[in-house]
Amino acid sequence: MKKGLASLTILLVITADAQKSPSQPEEAVKPKVVPHMQHGDK
Repeated sequence: MKKGLASLTILLVITADAQKSPSQPEEAVKPKVVPHMQHGDK
């Protein structure tokens, strides 16, 4: 369940970031999300 919630949060963050700056590619957003996932795992 934790992993499912983490992926959901990541999707929400990516969507929110995309809405803030649509000119930014997804790859630029991914590095910001990675630390969040590691925090949730611990």
